[in-house]
Amino acid sequence: MNPTSAAMPPRLVLGAFLMLTTLACSDAGLIDSPALDRLVVQCILLPSQARQKIWVSRTVPNQDNAFVAVNEAEVTVNETVFALQDSVDWRDPYNFYSEHLAVIPGSRYTLRLHSPKYGEVFGEVFVPGEFEILAPAGDARLQWTQSRHAYAYAVNLLKTDFTVQFFATVRDTFYVLPPGVTAGAYFFEVSALDQNYHSFTTLSKPAAGISGAYGLMGAVLRKKQGVLLGADRQP
Repeated sequence: MNPTSAAMPPRLVLGAFLMLTTLACSDAGLIDSPALDRLVVQCILLPSQARQKIWVSRTVPNQDNAFVAVNEAEVTVNETVFALQDSVDWRDPYNFYSEHLAVIPGSRYTLRLHSPKYGEVFGEVFVPGEFEILAPAGDARLQWTQSRHAYAYAVNLLKTDFTVQFFATVRDTFYVLPPGVTAGAYFFEVSALDQNYHSFTTLSKPAAGISGAYGLMGAVLRKKQGVLLGADRQP
């Protein structure tokens, strides 16, 4: 059955899978899970990480917010076989991983998963391409260059102790700071999001970049730069 055509059952909130702590506002996607158990696959490729992680689980029938790991599966991405991790840390849930998959910005990746119980799952994503942050000191308008394959950008302004000052998702390649941001030293972080990621986390699609299961195959490319904001900045 196509997950997107299933009946509208109790809504489940997927816990944060990404290792992007500053994207906490958009780490969860909503899944309308039917009473019967369904496979859920979350694969978010991160060029900045040496270890790529995939969380394969299933919904628990008639229970909200309940997911159980599915370890009986064969998982490959671009012919790279992912190894099984026996235990799951719920602060960073994943049960398949690879340290041999090079995730290159701008490239295409395909996922194939075979489960004896749930059958075949396929996924595809184009990783957002390289871009640069252009954030002049003392300016209220923070800018960056365009990233190929990026559908949207998650924007964060962080204090030097990494507390979040604001979070926003935009389609443009600039962001005008809101009133109330005081002068000082900050970290400005931009995350280029592919369309699958945006559809799953922002539009709450039950499946994005994935066929044969609920979940997501997405990619995020992050850049961070220190900025010094002046008191007399202009938009």
